[in-house]
Amino acid sequence: MADAVIDDDVVRLHRPLLADLLGEDPVDGMARGGMDFLSRPDVVSAMVVLVAMAYYHRYRQDGGTCDGVAGYSVGQWTALWAAGIVDAETALTAVVRRGQRLRDAAGLHPGTMVAVIGLSDDVVEAVCAELRRNGAGAWIANYNAPGQLTVSAQATVVEPLMEMMRERGAHLVEPIAVQGAWHCPMMDEAARGFASDLETIVLGNATVAVIDNVTGVLMPEAEVDRRRILADHLRRPVRWAQGIRHLAGLGIDTFVEVGYGDLLTRFGLFIDRTLTHRAVRPLPRMRRKGRPCAE
Repeated sequence: MADAVIDDDVVRLHRPLLADLLGEDPVDGMARGGMDFLSRPDVVSAMVVLVAMAYYHRYRQDGGTCDGVAGYSVGQWTALWAAGIVDAETALTAVVRRGQRLRDAAGLHPGTMVAVIGLSDDVVEAVCAELRRNGAGAWIANYNAPGQLTVSAQATVVEPLMEMMRERGAHLVEPIAVQGAWHCPMMDEAARGFASDLETIVLGNATVAVIDNVTGVLMPEAEVDRRRILADHLRRPVRWAQGIRHLAGLGIDTFVEVGYGDLLTRFGLFIDRTLTHRAVRPLPRMRRKGRPCAE
């Protein structure tokens, strides 16, 4: 993940901070522990944000412009940093604590996430609602693009959930390699704990438009509302498609993915092909299964 930007000024500057927060230098930890180390919610969250910061830094150094930002899941904090709402140290400290809160909540409520492709929002929500009526936890966690959703569920209900989605005609249903059922009510304890952590964080004024994952529209200006949303984000779904459409409605027609990979760029092509979507670090076109994901 960090190989291409390991020598970037942003990475070099903040590796000591992350070593202190994580108990080990993250780049060294990945070299020694591989996927086991990277699968920790606090580690992968910090690295997703740090690597995206480095790519954004390079993008701006190369003359790239920015009129608005959106961050997917934990990437919300990269967006806050890019918009000048928080500095890098604040963002990285917050996402490590956020990841620790998620890890603790996942230990109390075992679960995972499932990608569902080829069904409408209504059909997927109906399946989840049926499972909840029968006492099992399942919720839409990510509205990625039309027909591309992620569901969070209790560990014990994953197999029935996947079978029900297939019965309703899903083109693809597969589990995602994550350590918990993020962005759903199973993370209530994490959201409450993170709300406490956020009380001491200063959130400044934005220099560009910032999309809020929870609502899919612009983040509110009041600091108290921002803190509430950032905490609630842990238990509420990511409305990515809505956010991209909102930015397009503001007149933004070119979307540049700054980070590792091009998954959000591919989502964008399904959201609105009249817009321009590109990634600064696209991956080879191959099927990638079992990759760790921040959320």
